[in-house]
Amino acid sequence: ITWLRLWNIETDLDYLRDLDYNTLSRIDIASQDRALSLRRIAMDAKFKDVIHYDLPFIAVFSQPPPGVSSAIVVLRVEGAFCVIADPLEGQKTIRREVFDSGSCRYFLMYFDKNDFEGTLLGEDSQRVLMLQEYLKGRGFLKGQVTTVFDARLTGAIKNLQRYYKLEPTGLLTQETVMMITSRMFSGRPRLYSSGGED
Repeated sequence: ITWLRLWNIETDLDYLRDLDYNTLSRIDIASQDRALSLRRIAMDAKFKDVIHYDLPFIAVFSQPPPGVSSAIVVLRVEGAFCVIADPLEGQKTIRREVFDSGSCRYFLMYFDKNDFEGTLLGEDSQRVLMLQEYLKGRGFLKGQVTTVFDARLTGAIKNLQRYYKLEPTGLLTQETVMMITSRMFSGRPRLYSSGGED
């Protein structure tokens, strides 16, 4: 819920009010509201690898540190500290080192309302046009924009993947789509308050 509010997303969450804690902790809001086109990537990675995406994320501890709930939203990273939203403790600042225990799983969330992830090589569609326009506007695609997913688009996707230090496959992987769709959203929430190159 906190994560959705960061993106200024309003959705009907009244059905959550009457659920017990065990049910509530297992519910997947993303699958409950299909209109959101919300996707998630689960990562068993190092904290430094997750913050690379510059997006707020959910951290779930198998053994939470003292004074921190088992599931939190990491809102900002500021040097050796993180600002988190804790469902029981509210918003507070903790040291980054609490994530070094290795007992944490991360969930990166993003929207894919155009279903870019389902786009295939050879496809001729409006969503390919939107994708090409975005990549051209960011300098990743050279030449004319078309509606066809061709070798030029594959090359542009590889350029974007190299820029964001992703594996340059030319495929619209979850991570690639997350980087594209989150950056299409003007005013998106960021982990780093300094902003910087997007």
